[in-house]
Amino acid sequence: MVFSDRAFLFLFLPVAILTILALSRVRLRLISITLLSLGFYFYSSGLLILTLIFCLIVSFVGGIVVEFDKRKWVLSLFLILIFLPLLYFKYAFFVAQSFGVPSDSQIGSLLRVVLPAGISFFTFQAVAYLVDVYRGELRADRSLLRYGAYLSFFPQLIAGPIVRYKDVHEDFEANHESVDRFTEGVVRFIHGLLKKLLIADSAGRIADACFGLAGDDVTFAAAWAGALAYTIQIYFDFSGYSDMAIGLGKMFGIKFPENFRAPYESRSITEFWRRWHISLSNWFRDYLYIPLGGNRSTQMRVYVNLMLVFAATGIWHGAAWTFVIWGLYHGAFILMERFLFGSSARRFSSEWVRFAYLLPVVMVGWVIFRADSLRQAGEFIVAMLVPFSSEAWTMPDAVWVAATPGSILMLLIGCTVLFKKTDRPVGVFLEGVLKSSLGFWLVFAYSALGMAVVSIIALSSNFSPFLYFQF
Repeated sequence: MVFSDRAFLFLFLPVAILTILALSRVRLRLISITLLSLGFYFYSSGLLILTLIFCLIVSFVGGIVVEFDKRKWVLSLFLILIFLPLLYFKYAFFVAQSFGVPSDSQIGSLLRVVLPAGISFFTFQAVAYLVDVYRGELRADRSLLRYGAYLSFFPQLIAGPIVRYKDVHEDFEANHESVDRFTEGVVRFIHGLLKKLLIADSAGRIADACFGLAGDDVTFAAAWAGALAYTIQIYFDFSGYSDMAIGLGKMFGIKFPENFRAPYESRSITEFWRRWHISLSNWFRDYLYIPLGGNRSTQMRVYVNLMLVFAATGIWHGAAWTFVIWGLYHGAFILMERFLFGSSARRFSSEWVRFAYLLPVVMVGWVIFRADSLRQAGEFIVAMLVPFSSEAWTMPDAVWVAATPGSILMLLIGCTVLFKKTDRPVGVFLEGVLKSSLGFWLVFAYSALGMAVVSIIALSSNFSPFLYFQF
Protein backbone atom coordinates (compact mmCIF):
# COMPACT_ATOMS: atom_id res chain seq x y z
CA MET A 1 0.00 0.00 0.00
CA VAL A 2 1.33 3.43 -0.93
CA PHE A 3 0.08 6.89 0.03
CA SER A 4 -1.22 7.59 -3.48
CA ASP A 5 -3.16 4.31 -3.57
CA ARG A 6 -6.97 4.56 -3.59
CA ALA A 7 -7.20 2.05 -0.74
CA PHE A 8 -4.97 4.26 1.41
CA LEU A 9 -6.52 7.63 0.56
CA PHE A 10 -10.18 6.68 0.78
CA LEU A 11 -10.22 3.81 3.26
CA PHE A 12 -7.14 3.31 5.43
CA LEU A 13 -6.30 6.96 6.11
CA PRO A 14 -9.83 8.08 7.13
CA VAL A 15 -10.15 5.05 9.41
CA ALA A 16 -6.73 5.71 10.94
CA ILE A 17 -7.48 9.39 11.56
CA LEU A 18 -10.87 8.75 13.12
CA THR A 19 -9.57 5.88 15.24
CA ILE A 20 -6.40 7.48 16.60
CA LEU A 21 -7.80 10.97 17.17
CA ALA A 22 -10.91 9.64 18.86
CA LEU A 23 -8.84 7.97 21.58
CA SER A 24 -7.67 10.33 24.32
CA ARG A 25 -6.00 7.78 26.58
CA VAL A 26 -2.34 7.29 25.69
CA ARG A 27 -2.43 3.50 26.00
CA LEU A 28 -5.43 3.13 23.68
CA ARG A 29 -3.81 5.55 21.25
CA LEU A 30 -0.62 3.48 21.19
CA ILE A 31 -2.57 0.26 20.69
CA SER A 32 -4.45 1.75 17.75
CA ILE A 33 -1.24 3.13 16.19
CA THR A 34 0.48 -0.25 16.51
CA LEU A 35 -2.40 -2.30 15.13
CA LEU A 36 -3.03 0.05 12.24
CA SER A 37 0.68 0.20 11.41
CA LEU A 38 1.07 -3.57 11.48
CA GLY A 39 -2.02 -3.88 9.29
CA PHE A 40 -0.55 -1.36 6.86
CA TYR A 41 2.71 -3.32 6.70
CA PHE A 42 0.94 -6.69 6.32
CA TYR A 43 -1.04 -5.27 3.40
CA SER A 44 2.25 -4.16 1.83
CA SER A 45 4.44 -7.21 2.55
CA GLY A 46 2.30 -10.07 3.84
CA LEU A 47 4.12 -12.59 6.02
CA LEU A 48 7.34 -10.63 5.62
CA ILE A 49 5.92 -8.61 8.50
CA LEU A 50 7.78 -11.18 10.61
CA THR A 51 11.04 -9.38 9.74
CA LEU A 52 9.68 -6.19 11.27
CA ILE A 53 8.42 -8.02 14.36
CA PHE A 54 11.78 -9.78 14.77
CA CYS A 55 13.65 -6.47 14.50
CA LEU A 56 11.24 -4.86 16.97
CA ILE A 57 11.59 -7.58 19.63
CA VAL A 58 15.37 -7.95 19.31
CA SER A 59 16.03 -4.22 19.55
CA PHE A 60 13.56 -3.80 22.44
CA VAL A 61 15.13 -6.61 24.48
CA GLY A 62 18.59 -5.51 23.39
CA GLY A 63 18.00 -2.00 24.67
CA ILE A 64 17.15 -3.28 28.15
CA VAL A 65 20.12 -5.66 28.23
CA VAL A 66 22.62 -3.13 26.88
CA GLU A 67 21.52 -0.50 29.39
CA PHE A 68 22.67 -2.78 32.20
CA ASP A 69 25.60 -4.50 30.51
CA LYS A 70 27.62 -2.05 28.41
CA ARG A 71 30.28 -4.47 27.24
CA LYS A 72 30.91 -4.02 23.53
CA TRP A 73 30.41 -7.68 22.70
CA VAL A 74 26.88 -7.53 24.12
CA LEU A 75 26.03 -4.55 21.92
CA SER A 76 27.69 -6.25 18.94
CA LEU A 77 25.65 -9.41 19.44
CA PHE A 78 22.34 -7.55 19.30
CA LEU A 79 23.48 -5.42 16.36
CA ILE A 80 24.38 -8.57 14.41
CA LEU A 81 20.94 -10.03 15.14
CA ILE A 82 19.26 -6.83 13.95
CA PHE A 83 21.32 -6.70 10.77
CA LEU A 84 20.91 -10.40 9.86
CA PRO A 85 17.51 -10.09 8.11
CA LEU A 86 18.75 -7.07 6.13
CA LEU A 87 21.92 -8.90 5.09
CA TYR A 88 19.98 -11.98 4.00
CA PHE A 89 17.04 -10.39 2.20
CA LYS A 90 18.90 -7.51 0.56
CA TYR A 91 22.52 -8.54 0.03
CA ALA A 92 22.97 -12.32 0.12
CA PHE A 93 21.92 -12.86 -3.50
CA PHE A 94 24.06 -9.93 -4.67
CA VAL A 95 27.14 -11.32 -2.91
CA ALA A 96 26.48 -14.80 -4.30
CA GLN A 97 26.18 -13.43 -7.84
CA SER A 98 29.39 -11.43 -7.40
CA PHE A 99 31.17 -14.71 -6.62
CA GLY A 100 29.71 -16.39 -9.70
CA VAL A 101 26.87 -18.38 -8.15
CA PRO A 102 24.26 -18.98 -10.90
CA SER A 103 20.86 -17.48 -10.15
CA ASP A 104 19.09 -20.69 -11.18
CA SER A 105 21.23 -22.92 -8.92
CA GLN A 106 19.97 -24.32 -5.62
CA ILE A 107 21.90 -21.73 -3.61
CA GLY A 108 20.84 -18.93 -5.96
CA SER A 109 17.18 -19.91 -5.64
CA LEU A 110 17.49 -20.00 -1.85
CA LEU A 111 19.00 -16.51 -1.71
CA ARG A 112 16.78 -14.90 -4.34
CA VAL A 113 13.97 -13.68 -2.11
CA VAL A 114 11.46 -10.83 -2.05
CA LEU A 115 12.75 -7.79 -0.21
CA PRO A 116 10.57 -6.76 2.77
CA ALA A 117 9.32 -3.20 2.26
CA GLY A 118 11.25 -0.57 4.19
CA ILE A 119 13.67 -3.03 5.78
CA SER A 120 16.61 -0.62 5.43
CA PHE A 121 14.69 2.13 7.22
CA PHE A 122 13.36 0.24 10.23
CA THR A 123 16.66 -1.64 10.63
CA PHE A 124 18.59 1.64 10.83
CA GLN A 125 16.08 3.04 13.32
CA ALA A 126 16.47 -0.02 15.53
CA VAL A 127 20.28 0.22 15.35
CA ALA A 128 20.20 3.93 16.26
CA TYR A 129 17.97 3.16 19.27
CA LEU A 130 20.28 0.44 20.55
CA VAL A 131 23.45 2.52 20.11
CA ASP A 132 21.87 5.56 21.76
CA VAL A 133 20.98 3.43 24.77
CA TYR A 134 24.52 2.03 24.86
CA ARG A 135 25.99 5.54 24.77
CA GLY A 136 23.73 6.67 27.61
CA GLU A 137 21.92 9.22 25.40
CA LEU A 138 18.58 7.48 25.91
CA ARG A 139 16.94 5.31 28.54
CA ALA A 140 15.79 1.92 27.31
CA ASP A 141 12.03 1.89 26.98
CA ARG A 142 10.30 -0.63 29.24
CA SER A 143 7.06 -0.48 27.29
CA LEU A 144 7.01 -2.84 24.31
CA LEU A 145 3.75 -1.21 23.22
CA ARG A 146 5.22 2.30 23.11
CA TYR A 147 8.44 1.21 21.41
CA GLY A 148 6.47 -0.98 19.00
CA ALA A 149 4.26 1.98 18.05
CA TYR A 150 7.40 3.98 17.27
CA LEU A 151 9.23 1.38 15.18
CA SER A 152 6.15 0.30 13.23
CA PHE A 153 4.58 3.76 12.84
CA PHE A 154 3.21 3.58 9.29
CA PRO A 155 3.92 7.13 7.96
CA GLN A 156 7.70 6.61 7.92
CA LEU A 157 7.84 2.83 8.10
CA ILE A 158 8.45 2.05 4.44
CA ALA A 159 10.44 4.99 3.05
CA GLY A 160 11.59 7.14 5.93
CA PRO A 161 12.70 9.58 7.04
CA ILE A 162 14.93 7.69 9.48
CA VAL A 163 13.46 8.86 12.79
CA ARG A 164 15.48 8.34 15.98
CA TYR A 165 13.58 7.36 19.08
CA LYS A 166 15.37 9.96 21.22
CA ASP A 167 13.89 12.68 19.00
CA VAL A 168 10.26 11.55 19.15
CA HIS A 169 9.81 9.42 22.28
CA GLU A 170 8.06 12.25 24.14
CA ASP A 171 5.42 12.43 21.40
CA PHE A 172 4.70 8.73 21.94
CA GLU A 173 4.53 9.11 25.73
CA ALA A 174 1.69 11.66 25.70
CA ASN A 175 -0.92 13.06 23.37
CA HIS A 176 0.38 16.06 21.45
CA GLU A 177 -2.40 16.47 18.92
CA SER A 178 -3.69 19.99 18.35
CA VAL A 179 -5.86 21.69 15.75
CA ASP A 180 -2.89 23.74 14.51
CA ARG A 181 -0.58 20.73 14.19
CA PHE A 182 -3.30 18.67 12.51
CA THR A 183 -4.01 21.46 10.00
CA GLU A 184 -0.32 21.83 9.21
CA GLY A 185 -0.14 18.07 8.71
CA VAL A 186 -3.04 18.01 6.26
CA VAL A 187 -1.50 20.79 4.17
CA ARG A 188 1.93 19.14 4.17
CA PHE A 189 0.44 15.76 3.21
CA ILE A 190 -1.53 17.14 0.26
CA HIS A 191 1.48 19.16 -0.91
CA GLY A 192 3.59 15.98 -0.90
CA LEU A 193 0.94 14.09 -2.84
CA LEU A 194 0.86 16.77 -5.52
CA LYS A 195 4.65 16.64 -5.84
CA LYS A 196 4.48 12.88 -6.34
CA LEU A 197 1.47 12.54 -8.64
CA LEU A 198 1.88 15.65 -10.79
CA ILE A 199 5.61 16.24 -11.09
CA ALA A 200 7.49 13.07 -10.11
CA ASP A 201 5.28 10.69 -12.09
CA SER A 202 5.27 12.98 -15.16
CA ALA A 203 9.05 13.33 -15.11
CA GLY A 204 9.31 9.60 -14.46
CA ARG A 205 7.54 8.72 -17.71
CA ILE A 206 10.13 10.70 -19.67
CA ALA A 207 13.01 9.24 -17.66
CA ASP A 208 11.74 5.69 -18.17
CA ALA A 209 11.47 6.24 -21.92
CA CYS A 210 15.03 7.56 -22.11
CA PHE A 211 16.54 4.81 -19.96
CA GLY A 212 14.53 2.23 -21.89
CA LEU A 213 16.41 3.02 -25.10
CA ALA A 214 18.85 0.52 -26.59
CA GLY A 215 22.48 1.58 -26.37
CA ASP A 216 22.78 2.67 -30.02
CA ASP A 217 19.63 4.83 -29.73
CA VAL A 218 20.91 6.93 -26.83
CA THR A 219 21.74 10.29 -28.37
CA PHE A 220 23.23 13.34 -26.68
CA ALA A 221 19.78 14.92 -26.44
CA ALA A 222 18.12 11.76 -25.12
CA ALA A 223 20.85 11.18 -22.54
CA TRP A 224 20.58 14.69 -21.10
CA ALA A 225 16.77 14.57 -21.25
CA GLY A 226 16.81 11.32 -19.29
CA ALA A 227 19.30 12.70 -16.77
CA LEU A 228 17.27 15.88 -16.26
CA ALA A 229 13.97 14.02 -16.01
CA TYR A 230 15.34 11.59 -13.43
CA THR A 231 16.97 14.43 -11.47
CA ILE A 232 13.52 15.99 -11.12
CA GLN A 233 11.71 12.68 -10.60
CA ILE A 234 13.81 11.37 -7.75
CA TYR A 235 13.74 14.67 -5.87
CA PHE A 236 9.99 15.21 -6.13
CA ASP A 237 9.25 11.52 -5.54
CA PHE A 238 11.33 11.17 -2.39
CA SER A 239 10.85 14.68 -0.97
CA GLY A 240 7.14 14.29 -1.75
CA TYR A 241 7.05 11.09 0.29
CA SER A 242 8.93 12.82 3.12
CA ASP A 243 6.39 15.67 3.04
CA MET A 244 3.58 13.14 3.29
CA ALA A 245 5.28 11.30 6.16
CA ILE A 246 5.92 14.54 8.04
CA GLY A 247 2.35 15.63 7.41
CA LEU A 248 0.86 12.35 8.60
CA GLY A 249 3.08 12.44 11.67
CA LYS A 250 1.80 15.90 12.56
CA MET A 251 -1.79 14.80 12.04
CA PHE A 252 -1.21 12.15 14.72
CA GLY A 253 0.79 14.39 17.05
CA ILE A 254 4.27 13.11 16.08
CA LYS A 255 6.87 15.59 14.83
CA PHE A 256 9.36 14.17 12.32
CA PRO A 257 12.60 15.90 11.31
CA GLU A 258 12.92 17.58 7.92
CA ASN A 259 14.57 15.28 5.37
CA PHE A 260 15.33 17.74 2.55
CA ARG A 261 16.47 21.36 2.49
CA ALA A 262 16.58 22.50 -1.14
CA PRO A 263 19.48 20.18 -2.11
CA TYR A 264 19.76 21.49 -5.68
CA GLU A 265 20.46 24.93 -4.22
CA SER A 266 23.85 23.56 -3.06
CA ARG A 267 27.14 24.79 -4.48
CA SER A 268 29.24 21.74 -3.62
CA ILE A 269 28.79 18.01 -3.11
CA THR A 270 29.72 18.54 0.55
CA GLU A 271 26.81 20.95 0.93
CA PHE A 272 24.53 18.72 -1.16
CA TRP A 273 24.84 15.91 1.37
CA ARG A 274 23.89 18.30 4.17
CA ARG A 275 20.65 19.00 2.33
CA TRP A 276 19.74 15.68 0.62
CA HIS A 277 18.19 12.80 2.63
CA ILE A 278 19.33 14.54 5.81
CA SER A 279 18.21 11.75 8.13
CA LEU A 280 20.37 9.19 6.28
CA SER A 281 23.40 11.51 6.11
CA ASN A 282 23.14 12.21 9.84
CA TRP A 283 22.74 8.50 10.58
CA PHE A 284 25.95 7.60 8.76
CA ARG A 285 27.77 10.50 10.39
CA ASP A 286 26.75 9.55 13.94
CA TYR A 287 26.78 5.76 13.73
CA LEU A 288 29.54 5.03 11.21
CA TYR A 289 31.80 8.00 10.43
CA ILE A 290 32.33 9.13 14.04
CA PRO A 291 32.89 5.57 15.38
CA LEU A 292 35.48 5.07 12.61
CA GLY A 293 37.36 8.07 13.99
CA GLY A 294 35.68 10.90 12.11
CA ASN A 295 37.86 13.98 11.77
CA ARG A 296 40.01 13.07 14.77
CA SER A 297 42.35 10.82 12.76
CA THR A 298 45.18 11.57 10.34
CA GLN A 299 44.22 13.15 7.02
CA MET A 300 44.67 9.87 5.16
CA ARG A 301 42.53 8.03 7.70
CA VAL A 302 39.83 10.70 7.40
CA TYR A 303 39.80 10.15 3.62
CA VAL A 304 39.48 6.39 4.12
CA ASN A 305 36.63 6.93 6.61
CA LEU A 306 34.78 9.16 4.17
CA MET A 307 35.09 6.65 1.33
CA LEU A 308 33.88 3.84 3.59
CA VAL A 309 30.86 5.94 4.56
CA PHE A 310 29.97 6.72 0.96
CA ALA A 311 30.48 3.12 -0.13
CA ALA A 312 28.05 2.17 2.64
CA THR A 313 25.67 4.93 1.53
CA GLY A 314 25.68 3.51 -1.98
CA ILE A 315 25.14 -0.10 -0.96
CA TRP A 316 22.39 0.97 1.47
CA HIS A 317 20.36 2.10 -1.53
CA GLY A 318 20.49 -1.26 -3.25
CA ALA A 319 22.38 -4.47 -3.86
CA ALA A 320 23.91 -3.56 -7.22
CA TRP A 321 27.26 -2.28 -8.42
CA THR A 322 25.60 0.82 -9.85
CA PHE A 323 24.72 1.92 -6.31
CA VAL A 324 28.20 1.12 -5.01
CA ILE A 325 29.84 3.15 -7.79
CA TRP A 326 27.35 5.99 -7.25
CA GLY A 327 28.32 6.15 -3.58
CA LEU A 328 32.05 6.06 -4.34
CA TYR A 329 31.52 8.68 -7.07
CA HIS A 330 30.06 11.11 -4.53
CA GLY A 331 32.73 10.19 -2.00
CA ALA A 332 35.46 10.99 -4.53
CA PHE A 333 34.08 14.51 -5.05
CA ILE A 334 33.79 15.01 -1.29
CA LEU A 335 37.47 14.08 -0.94
CA MET A 336 38.47 16.36 -3.82
CA GLU A 337 36.60 19.30 -2.29
CA ARG A 338 38.07 18.63 1.13
CA PHE A 339 41.62 18.38 -0.28
CA LEU A 340 41.36 21.50 -2.49
CA PHE A 341 39.13 23.81 -0.45
CA GLY A 342 38.85 22.42 3.09
CA SER A 343 35.80 23.65 5.01
CA SER A 344 35.30 26.55 2.55
CA ALA A 345 33.65 24.08 0.13
CA ARG A 346 30.55 24.34 2.32
CA ARG A 347 30.34 28.09 1.77
CA PHE A 348 30.64 28.57 -1.99
CA SER A 349 28.24 31.37 -2.83
CA SER A 350 28.59 31.98 -6.56
CA GLU A 351 25.71 30.83 -8.76
CA TRP A 352 28.07 29.73 -11.52
CA VAL A 353 29.53 27.09 -9.18
CA ARG A 354 26.09 25.55 -8.85
CA PHE A 355 25.33 25.44 -12.59
CA ALA A 356 28.83 24.72 -13.87
CA TYR A 357 29.83 22.18 -11.21
CA LEU A 358 27.25 20.95 -8.70
CA LEU A 359 24.26 20.24 -10.94
CA PRO A 360 26.20 18.51 -13.77
CA VAL A 361 28.04 16.32 -11.24
CA VAL A 362 24.80 15.40 -9.47
CA MET A 363 23.00 14.66 -12.75
CA VAL A 364 25.76 12.35 -13.96
CA GLY A 365 25.57 10.67 -10.57
CA TRP A 366 21.83 10.13 -11.00
CA VAL A 367 22.52 8.45 -14.35
CA ILE A 368 24.72 5.90 -12.56
CA PHE A 369 22.06 5.51 -9.85
CA ARG A 370 19.17 5.02 -12.30
CA ALA A 371 20.94 2.80 -14.86
CA ASP A 372 20.10 -0.89 -14.94
CA SER A 373 23.79 -1.77 -15.25
CA LEU A 374 27.22 -0.17 -15.30
CA ARG A 375 27.25 -0.76 -19.04
CA GLN A 376 24.10 1.30 -19.54
CA ALA A 377 25.47 4.01 -17.25
CA GLY A 378 28.63 4.13 -19.34
CA GLU A 379 26.63 4.39 -22.58
CA PHE A 380 24.62 7.30 -21.20
CA ILE A 381 27.65 9.17 -19.87
CA VAL A 382 29.51 8.75 -23.16
CA ALA A 383 26.45 10.06 -25.04
CA MET A 384 26.26 13.05 -22.68
CA LEU A 385 29.83 13.97 -23.66
CA VAL A 386 29.35 13.79 -27.44
CA PRO A 387 27.27 16.75 -28.67
CA PHE A 388 28.70 16.93 -32.18
CA SER A 389 27.86 13.58 -33.72
CA SER A 390 25.51 13.47 -36.73
CA GLU A 391 22.40 12.49 -34.70
CA ALA A 392 23.39 13.99 -31.34
CA TRP A 393 20.42 16.38 -31.15
CA THR A 394 17.74 13.99 -32.42
CA MET A 395 15.22 12.59 -29.98
CA PRO A 396 14.05 8.97 -30.47
CA ASP A 397 10.34 8.42 -31.15
CA ALA A 398 9.91 6.46 -27.89
CA VAL A 399 10.84 9.58 -25.91
CA TRP A 400 8.44 11.78 -27.86
CA VAL A 401 5.62 9.34 -27.04
CA ALA A 402 6.29 9.78 -23.32
CA ALA A 403 6.94 13.53 -23.60
CA THR A 404 3.31 14.62 -23.81
CA PRO A 405 2.54 18.34 -23.41
CA GLY A 406 1.33 17.67 -19.87
CA SER A 407 4.47 15.73 -18.93
CA ILE A 408 6.72 18.42 -20.37
CA LEU A 409 4.80 21.14 -18.50
CA MET A 410 5.13 19.28 -15.20
CA LEU A 411 8.82 18.65 -15.88
CA LEU A 412 9.37 22.36 -16.51
CA ILE A 413 7.53 23.24 -13.29
CA GLY A 414 9.74 20.75 -11.48
CA CYS A 415 12.82 22.37 -12.97
CA THR A 416 12.10 25.49 -10.93
CA VAL A 417 13.89 23.77 -8.02
CA LEU A 418 17.09 24.05 -10.07
CA PHE A 419 16.81 27.85 -10.20
CA LYS A 420 15.12 29.00 -6.99
CA LYS A 421 17.28 30.83 -4.47
CA THR A 422 15.87 29.89 -1.09
CA ASP A 423 16.65 26.91 1.10
CA ARG A 424 13.24 27.00 2.79
CA PRO A 425 11.16 24.04 1.59
CA VAL A 426 7.79 24.98 0.10
CA GLY A 427 6.05 22.66 2.54
CA VAL A 428 7.55 24.52 5.51
CA PHE A 429 6.60 27.83 3.86
CA LEU A 430 2.98 26.69 3.51
CA GLU A 431 2.86 25.71 7.19
CA GLY A 432 4.13 29.18 8.13
CA VAL A 433 1.58 30.96 5.93
CA LEU A 434 -1.22 29.25 7.87
CA LYS A 435 -0.50 31.50 10.87
CA SER A 436 -2.05 34.57 9.20
CA SER A 437 -5.77 34.85 8.48
CA LEU A 438 -5.35 35.66 4.78
CA GLY A 439 -2.63 33.04 4.43
CA PHE A 440 -4.86 30.44 6.05
CA TRP A 441 -7.56 30.85 3.41
CA LEU A 442 -5.05 30.89 0.57
CA VAL A 443 -3.47 27.67 1.80
CA PHE A 444 -6.93 26.20 2.42
CA ALA A 445 -7.86 26.91 -1.22
CA TYR A 446 -4.57 25.39 -2.39
CA SER A 447 -5.15 22.26 -0.29
CA ALA A 448 -8.80 21.87 -1.35
CA LEU A 449 -7.90 22.20 -5.02
CA GLY A 450 -4.93 19.91 -4.53
CA MET A 451 -7.06 17.23 -2.87
CA ALA A 452 -9.57 17.42 -5.71
CA VAL A 453 -6.79 16.97 -8.28
CA VAL A 454 -5.27 14.11 -6.27
CA SER A 455 -8.64 12.37 -6.00
CA ILE A 456 -9.25 12.61 -9.76
CA ILE A 457 -5.79 11.21 -10.54
CA ALA A 458 -6.07 8.44 -7.94
CA LEU A 459 -9.50 7.36 -9.16
CA SER A 460 -8.71 7.51 -12.87
CA SER A 461 -5.26 5.92 -13.08
CA ASN A 462 -3.10 3.22 -11.58
CA PHE A 463 -0.74 4.31 -8.81
CA SER A 464 3.02 4.16 -9.24
CA PRO A 465 5.21 3.07 -6.32
CA PHE A 466 7.63 5.46 -4.66
CA LEU A 467 11.22 5.02 -5.77
CA TYR A 468 12.52 4.59 -2.24
CA PHE A 469 10.13 1.71 -1.52
CA GLN A 470 12.79 -0.58 -3.03
CA PHE A 471 15.35 0.45 -0.42
